[in-house]
Amino acid sequence: HSFKQPRRSGVFASPGMPDGGFLQQFHDLAGPDNEVRCKAAIAVRETLTADAAKTDQDRLSYAVKRLVRGVQSSRQCARQGFSLALAELLSSFPEEVDNVMTLISQHTENQSGLKAAEQKDRLLGRFFAYVAIMQSGCLGKPQEQSGRGSKRAAAKSLV
Repeated sequence: HSFKQPRRSGVFASPGMPDGGFLQQFHDLAGPDNEVRCKAAIAVRETLTADAAKTDQDRLSYAVKRLVRGVQSSRQCARQGFSLALAELLSSFPEEVDNVMTLISQHTENQSGLKAAEQKDRLLGRFFAYVAIMQSGCLGKPQEQSGRGSKRAAAKSLV
């Protein structure tokens, strides 16, 4: 039995809190069923691109942060699902690659004092996030706000 909250009209049910339907998509990204993970990854992208002219920056920012953190999770198949969803998001929002690169650096930094399992999760998370960037193809797409310099910096940090 899994508890599902009823879907509300907006993605954020109350200030700062995404609604249950949007949250369920992130939960489904970690599930063991490949088809459910794929559908959830596409649903995250479609939720964010439903009205491309009115993309909600709060919703997009939440999704980017949640996906970058999710690729570090050792829960079930979270790395695969969150990586796929991150690739889907970046294929639709290539201008977010700089933000994603910054978040990867911040959230996957190896710090002294971490247990071996935590270090492993961070390194695997970094790897899966970089794979998502490469799979999205966003490094080869022209970016609206960023120029060639940021693409070079992003490519350099992958090496």
